[in-house]
Amino acid sequence: MTRKIYSKILLKPTILTPVTDISTRVTLFNDPNHTLPCPIMIAPTAFHALATPQGEVATARGAMNAEVAYCWNFRFSSRTMDDIKEAAPTGVKWLHLYLNENPELMEEILRYAEKSKLFTAVIVTCDHPHDRVKDRTVPDMSHYNEEVGSSRQNNKFITNYDVFLQKNPRFTPRSTDIPDPQGSFIWSHLRHIVQSTSLPVVAKGIISPSDAVLAVQCGCKGVVVSNHGGRQIGGVVPAIVALRDVIAAVGGRNGGIDVWLDSGVREGTDIIKALALGAKGVLVGRPALWGLIWEGEKGVEKAMKILKDNLKADMQSLGKRDISELDESVIWCVPKVMRREKKNSSTGNNSAKL
Repeated sequence: MTRKIYSKILLKPTILTPVTDISTRVTLFNDPNHTLPCPIMIAPTAFHALATPQGEVATARGAMNAEVAYCWNFRFSSRTMDDIKEAAPTGVKWLHLYLNENPELMEEILRYAEKSKLFTAVIVTCDHPHDRVKDRTVPDMSHYNEEVGSSRQNNKFITNYDVFLQKNPRFTPRSTDIPDPQGSFIWSHLRHIVQSTSLPVVAKGIISPSDAVLAVQCGCKGVVVSNHGGRQIGGVVPAIVALRDVIAAVGGRNGGIDVWLDSGVREGTDIIKALALGAKGVLVGRPALWGLIWEGEKGVEKAMKILKDNLKADMQSLGKRDISELDESVIWCVPKVMRREKKNSSTGNNSAKL
């Protein structure tokens, strides 16, 4: 459904307009010290060693060379934080975390990450109230090293999280389950992360505008509009459809809260459409993984450069020289599902206890 929605958002080109010196640089969190060369970030995904022996090291280097940001999965990375830092010391990187009931564990992870001086922000996945997806994949990974064939011995790995726990044996297995226990997380867990770090925190997995408001009330500097690729629950509204309502709920595109879009981005015009609707940037998952599988580090770099080059060319076709000029004036029309009127869509009715 997501791809169909993108195809029905039609753009309006402008011709014979001077469009040299294209700038895709964006400022984050209303802070000139937080910038990105372009509004593209590689989304947090797991077990990159399944794609190439170098795993997340290849992803990080590909992102660094392509000059796009990379959100690194602390829990399910097949390469350690030290590996990432050594291989890709420059380039913008964000830390990705899952919620956990053990506050001391989360505090220690954040201290560990801040000490590395590798990350400029933290993304927290919040739409994870059950283990349905994890139960279908992680058990298979636990047997991967034993079952991997001799032709792929170099792909054996131990996760970054396992290495972290080895260095911090005071945390028992029960205290480190993710999620732990199922369905127990509330907004105070997110607020605790915000209060435990000096880095800006961004809540990922927001679809409901009222949830976006609660995330901001917890101290988040941004939200990621995402339906987790449709993997958490079927029949949910596509992120691109929910985007405008979420942006409106947190004060609009100039309201001071960065709103990112995750899910379904495959080409430059998808990025254009998200930014025109008010997104600060997009998270890209599968295209980066396809590049990783194809040619490792070079494949990631090539895939991201294709997106960047297409973004610039599409801006030129629309008569825009700066990324800040993209707004709904470049959109000819949107599909009916995005035009329907909704009462109280900006805040909704959420009585969740903060």
